[in-house]
Amino acid sequence: NDLRLADLNEDGQLDLLAVGLGATQLFVGLGNGAGDFAQQAPWPLPGAGTALEVGDVNGDGHADVLAGTLQQVYNDGTGHFTAASTLQTSAVRCVFMRLADFNLDGYLDLLLVDTPGGAYNQLAVMLNDGSGYFLGSTYQALPVEATGVEVGDLDGDGYLDVLLTEHDANTGYAPNSVIQWGLTVLRGNGTTQFTVGPRQLLPARGVSAETLALGDVDADGDLDALTAGLDYGTGATQAVRLFLNNGQGNWQAVAPTAASRAPRSLALADVDGDGDLDLAGDDDTGSLVVRRNGPAVPTPLAAAAVVPAGVTLHPNPAHGQFTLSLPAGLLSRPGTLTLHNALGQRVYEQALSALPAGGQLPLLVPGLPPGLYLLRLAVAGEAPLPLGRVMLE
Repeated sequence: NDLRLADLNEDGQLDLLAVGLGATQLFVGLGNGAGDFAQQAPWPLPGAGTALEVGDVNGDGHADVLAGTLQQVYNDGTGHFTAASTLQTSAVRCVFMRLADFNLDGYLDLLLVDTPGGAYNQLAVMLNDGSGYFLGSTYQALPVEATGVEVGDLDGDGYLDVLLTEHDANTGYAPNSVIQWGLTVLRGNGTTQFTVGPRQLLPARGVSAETLALGDVDADGDLDALTAGLDYGTGATQAVRLFLNNGQGNWQAVAPTAASRAPRSLALADVDGDGDLDLAGDDDTGSLVVRRNGPAVPTPLAAAAVVPAGVTLHPNPAHGQFTLSLPAGLLSRPGTLTLHNALGQRVYEQALSALPAGGQLPLLVPGLPPGLYLLRLAVAGEAPLPLGRVMLE
């Protein structure tokens, strides 16, 4: 079952949503900013379905919810939900859905993974018209069967990609112990279609990846992947696995972390307000486990992104606005400033044609949720230049 984190009651703390066992109820836990959650009365879902996603789909500034069999409910900003509609699609049984702005028009679109014939191998993007109404799209067949789906800019080209945890297609009734699991990248180009990229295999057949989370866990400026599953070959080893991104959508596996029970769902967010991404997961007993992030994991793939000397962001933490200080000579040609959240999604941009007077540029970013953001300078024909991280409160 799925699990998401968002500030539902707009108190500045992340709250937790989960689709319960049986997939007929939506559970909400209000966060206190220290990693603890107070469970609220469950919200009934009209139809059984495990998919869950959160985002402002109708442009009113509040985090709305899509859940179950494509049930759309609106949030009034206090964590109280009002049923809106059932999305009309050709989906047989939607098992995964994610919200993201795929066509860069400023509205959250909806990605679906569907199960015609029982195989999780059909993907589609429905474009949002800005009011929360999603337009239909053509399905794209996948070469594998998805077990988890997340969205982010994995290769730094400015377009959203899709990452799947998956296993071999057309396995039929083959035992899990002989099936090959892996990670597959679907590279985006700003449309509703994707190009199949590289596949990262798990260590051996029978070692599974059954759920997925994306986030910059080692603070090097690109999105890393966490998976959870077990070793069906032994039936005993259950683990959370970390794959570090080299900035191009290629992965380096880190030694797995043993788990007493394999999580059924994962979510990454800064639940304790210390500026790094923590891990939340639930298991088949209905228990929630939060693992706080310790020191950054070293990676041999690439050094952390280097911020040029003389560049500062202040105040930091900031509330709705901050000032960028740039040294003389840094901007040789016109460029664009972009601000990215912990999932790599671009949430703000501003054209920059010349250095401002005194090298001081105020940036107004009202309405962005609390969290850690990365500021970049993009100049045509050059790799994006990191300008630093800012914590918004």
